[in-house]
Formats: sequence, C-alpha cells, structure tokens
Amino acid sequence: MIGRADTTRKSAAFDDKKMDGQAHHGIVPTVCVTDLSALTEIERNVYDLVVRSYLAQFFEHAVFMQTRIEVSCVGERWTANGKTPVSAGWREVYAPHEDAPPQTAVDGETDDGKQTLPDMAQGDPAMCTACDTTSRSTKPSARFDEASLLTAMIDLHKFTTDPAAKARLKEGKGIGTSATRAGVIKDLRERGFLEIAKGTKNKLTSSASGRGLLNALPAPVKDPTMAGMFKIALDGVAGGQITYDQFVERNVAFITKVIAGLRTSSMNLPMAPAPACPKCAMGRLRRIAGNDGHFWGCSNFKADPKCSASYPDRDGAPDFTPKLKPKSKGFGFKKVGAM
Repeated sequence: MIGRADTTRKSAAFDDKKMDGQAHHGIVPTVCVTDLSALTEIERNVYDLVVRSYLAQFFEHAVFMQTRIEVSCVGERWTANGKTPVSAGWREVYAPHEDAPPQTAVDGETDDGKQTLPDMAQGDPAMCTACDTTSRSTKPSARFDEASLLTAMIDLHKFTTDPAAKARLKEGKGIGTSATRAGVIKDLRERGFLEIAKGTKNKLTSSASGRGLLNALPAPVKDPTMAGMFKIALDGVAGGQITYDQFVERNVAFITKVIAGLRTSSMNLPMAPAPACPKCAMGRLRRIAGNDGHFWGCSNFKADPKCSASYPDRDGAPDFTPKLKPKSKGFGFKKVGAM
C-alpha cells in the first residue's frame, strides 16, 4: 500500500496557515521502528488510525458515480439515491476497515454508499412491491443564544450552500475574531438591533429596527462573504502577498462605490416609533430644537388637558433620569446666654 502512495502529492491538510493559534500540527507517524506487538490493543488501534489518516493524504480523490432516480406514479414523485464506486482513491487505505471517514454526496447529505441501483434507462416502467408511510412534522430552526451565536459566527460557512461563498467564509474563519465576536453581539444588543425573544429567557432575535436596517442596506454591504474576503486580504498583508497600501486602496475603492450607489438610490428605513409620554401616557415625545439645544416635549402640550412634560436630550434620545434637587443649607439660630 505504501508503494502506491504518491509522496509528491500535497493535500489540503498541509497548510501552514492553519497553524495560526494552534499548539502543534496534526499527529503523524514517525520514522522510528518499533515493535507493534509490544503495544496494547488500544494503542495499536490508535496508531493504526494515525498511520492510515496520514497515508490517505498521498492518494488520489475517491471517485464515484452518483445516481438519482425519480419515479412518477399517480401524481406522486418517488426518489432513490445511490452511487457506484469508480476509483477507490484514498478509501483504499481504509479498506476493508469500516471506520473510514464518511463520504459526502453531491447534494451535501452523507451517503454510506452501500445502496446500489440496477441499470435502467429514462422511461423504464417500475412496479411498487411494498409501501410504508412515516408521519413527521417539521420544526423551525432553534433560536440562537449568545453561546450558539458565537459558534455560528465562526462556522458561518455551514449556513450557505453556495460553494464559492462557503470556501471564502471557511478560509476567512467566519465573522470577527475570538477577541471581537462577543463585543459585536453586545453592541448589536445595546443599539437595539438584537433583543431577547418573547417567551424565552436567553434566546436572541432581530428587532424590527434591525430587520429594517438590513433590508435597506445594499447587498454588497451585508454580504457575509465580505468578512471572509477581508480576512483573507488581511492574511495576505501579514504574509507579504499584498502591501498595507494595496489593502487600504481596495477598501477605499469598495466603500466609494457603495456610497456612490447610495447617493443615486433611496434607503427605505422604517421610522422608529416615538416614545410614549411617561407623564400623561397619551401623547408622544418629540425632539424639539430649543435655544439651548434639543429637548423632548409631549405632543399634547396644546391639548386639553395640557401636558407640559419635557425631558433633556441625551445622544438623540430622551433622558428620563430624575433631576436631583440641590440641598438647601438653610438658616439657623443659636441661643446664647446674656452678656
């Protein structure tokens, strides 16, 4: 088997870029000659897996023919999937062992490759010899909490089926870094773009303002693959493939193009509802420009009954912090004796 290995072949496993932040490279067998009979059964099994995994890197890709059959009967469609090996490739290293890594089918689903289909041609008749039904119901995807959202930001490539986008996101290691991802989530919550879903204690959901902003932004700005492209470009700067000035020039060109597009189009941002007046509970607070700056006043200031509530402006929002009244020292009298 070793003689059939192509030692000049360099698989994707040999990539120094993946060493960043890692304690050591993958475990590989050494050139030391040892007596395998002196090992325990568990030790031999572990060693065998390491050796086979290493050898598999020097074999060709496994090639198979994927077949999908569709049968139409009384308006219903039935499908069957199967595949036939064409070239064993790296899977030869694991044969006849059954612990080979699963092979991924064309459609992205794991297929054990054990089902073989007979020869057939388009239009051949088929006869149903047995039938069984299974009753199931679909469930929506589980909502994210902060922990699962952090993981999703790393494994963002798992949420797209576009091969090009998947490759970029995987190479760029998702969105953000281990030092910034938690801060991104915190910032989104503080700015009101994320909120706790109703009926849950810690599940996150997008707010109305967050969805409105996302819908209004142009596609290139919110494309998650841009994060992967920026990370790849930064790695290029670190590795010397491109210069810092080239990186900045590319980003300036991208931002300039986006801004130019926004100037010729309109952003349909939803208007945030005006906060209710906490004093009368009937009117709405409006931001008003005064002689000494902006403040917030109730829309019922001319209504009957009149509401004269007003609040100072703090970063574009009403400040409901209670005003502290200054303490008066007052005046006192001191009784003194007769002179």
